[in-house]
Amino acid sequence: MAVRALKEGIYWVGAIDWDIREFHGPSYSTHQGTSYNAYLIIDEKVTLVDIVDVHFVDVMIDHIKEIIDPGKIDYIIINASSKLFDDENDMCTVMDEAKKYYANILMPFSSLVVKKIEEIKKMDLKIDMIAPSHGILWRSHPDKILEAYMKWGRGETHRKAIIVYETMWNSTERMARAVIEGLVSEGVDARLYRISVSDINDIIKEVLDAKALLAASSTINNTMIANMAYFMEELMGLKPRNKIGAVFGSYGWGKGAVANIEKKLREAGIQLVKEGLQIKYVPTEEDLKTCYEFGKEIGKMI
Repeated sequence: MAVRALKEGIYWVGAIDWDIREFHGPSYSTHQGTSYNAYLIIDEKVTLVDIVDVHFVDVMIDHIKEIIDPGKIDYIIINASSKLFDDENDMCTVMDEAKKYYANILMPFSSLVVKKIEEIKKMDLKIDMIAPSHGILWRSHPDKILEAYMKWGRGETHRKAIIVYETMWNSTERMARAVIEGLVSEGVDARLYRISVSDINDIIKEVLDAKALLAASSTINNTMIANMAYFMEELMGLKPRNKIGAVFGSYGWGKGAVANIEKKLREAGIQLVKEGLQIKYVPTEEDLKTCYEFGKEIGKMI
């Protein structure tokens, strides 16, 4: 992508990486690639704000050469999509990606996000553009992303529930499908994710504005299945705000998964609103009715 003049004396000189599928190591998925945003400011002093990944340095240098001799740069400030600007993209996709980024990276800092945006609002500034270090540049809808960050930062939720589960021999899966039917019967926007076939970052994105998180796992070695444990660790670090939760699962030789998941959810700051539901071996039709009612009761609390 060529150099883009953003404002008089301010230029985008970064690069787009179409191939990257992981950011911050394997902890954050980037299905649509990413941009490395670097900005050249020509004023009394020439300043380069941010740089690109090492594999794209030549691209950045070529962009700078189109404007000025790189040797004339006085300062370099280093901070930590298919098109560059918000209005060049489908806004539903843009906001979905913004939501995913916030949920997986910024959620633990929500109080600080709200505080800083409130400070900016008190300055009564006319914001023409928001140019971040990564991703879309907001030139047409800066107010839209600020409003979204405030909602996410405050922990505002919808009448929505997420069920995250893992199963060994489909018993816990059958329970989960009955539970979600109970939630839906109460008019709740409910979504079901099996950890082993889902992207954890996409799940966390959906958790962001959900009121309820239900977690389920079969028991193995007196605890939850390993990939569910990984999800719980992520959740404990992110500490989502204003959530209620509940746990269920199947077991065979011994229990353990439900109690351990409940402990992790409490540590993540999620309020448990029902005693965990545990069913031995394969759930019977009567058991599945119990699961349905379990979901229905939680649906009434959302």
